[in-house]
Amino acid sequence: MTYKIHLNNDTLSLNLSGNVDLSETGQIKQDIQQKSSENFTKLIIEGEKISYIDSSAVALLLFLKRFCEERGTTFQIEKLAEIAHKIINLAGLGNLLTSKQVASQTKNTVS
Repeated sequence: MTYKIHLNNDTLSLNLSGNVDLSETGQIKQDIQQKSSENFTKLIIEGEKISYIDSSAVALLLFLKRFCEERGTTFQIEKLAEIAHKIINLAGLGNLLTSKQVASQTKNTVS
């Protein structure tokens, strides 16, 4: 998995791509918690390039939502890959972890 955390003015962005699983979700939590001393008022998740998501990634999103609620920070999922959206819905968390846009993942076919 690749992730990038970027602070721009009052917005902290977390960009996720590839496989989002247990191998790095703990580190992402730590990195975000370390940024809590920064004066950001919004956390935006971008996940349109996610190719795989496991339960630890869903737990990470729930953790980040709660983290923001406790700080009084806006939590927003901007874009989310279709596969991630499906897993969140299968877990029954679609109402809690809503995304502004679901990026469809279509395979290129040769005609």
